[in-house]
Amino acid sequence: MIQKKRPADFSGKWVFNEEKSKLVNRGFSNPPAMLEVVQDGNEINIKRKMISEFSDPTITEQQLTLDGKEQSFKAPFGNAPMLVSAQSSENKDTLFIESKMSFGNRDFTTKETWTLNNNGKILSITQSSSFTGNSGNAFVFEKQ
Repeated sequence: MIQKKRPADFSGKWVFNEEKSKLVNRGFSNPPAMLEVVQDGNEINIKRKMISEFSDPTITEQQLTLDGKEQSFKAPFGNAPMLVSAQSSENKDTLFIESKMSFGNRDFTTKETWTLNNNGKILSITQSSSFTGNSGNAFVFEKQ
């Protein structure tokens, strides 16, 4: 009997593990210290808490649909216009998030690929960014 794979549910409180992560350019990648994710059907709410050494934490919240439709937000720095889209893979085990920020006449794109590992206890996010010119960040988060 073939077991049907259940769609991944990224819901939970996730804490960043720097030791298990691969940070190509930490100064510009700014991984969140914590993620709070609520996924319900075709909708996902992502709250990111980024810690800054010299200021209060930056908290962003994005309510997205998993159909690739772009949503408008303000970037967490500079209040630049930002379009964000999220889409599940065909077999619903991977999440793709793309952000496009505009600074003056320049656009920057960040792409994230989310996967769950270790029976849903580890969230891995690979990230590439045209802003930093790198594509090697791999963030690891542990479920709380």
